Amino acid sequence: MNEVKSSFIDRIKKIFHLIVEGPFDDRQKATIPSREKYQKKDFINYFDCRSDIPSIVWDKLVKEESIKGFKPCPKDEVSFMFGLADEDLDEFIVSVLNTCNITIPRSSEVENMNPVRTVEDIVVFVSNCSDICD
Repeated sequence: MNEVKSSFIDRIKKIFHLIVEGPFDDRQKATIPSREKYQKKDFINYFDCRSDIPSIVWDKLVKEESIKGFKPCPKDEVSFMFGLADEDLDEFIVSVLNTCNITIPRSSEVENMNPVRTVEDIVVFVSNCSDICD
């Protein structure tokens, strides 16, 4: 009985993975060949801000990857490539702010900032929060 139950749960997990993460797997997998030589230092050097911010964003996005070896780029749309939107994106940004030891700004402090749609937007947003809160 436990084997049947375990097998059923395994099948449900596979179906869930295909529905939820499947599209991200394909999108990330498709970019790997074009990013073969792209490195974390290239990502960090793209930005003109504290180097720890893009480094932390890179590290956290690599943990979010669906496909091993996927490398985030500044222009990646976070909802399209990582499925980060709404509350998940907010939690991700708060996690980056906390890791960077940046105080979470009040909504009045960020209401005029641009919306976060890309990886670059995350780095810029966090960097701007650093400027506001420090």
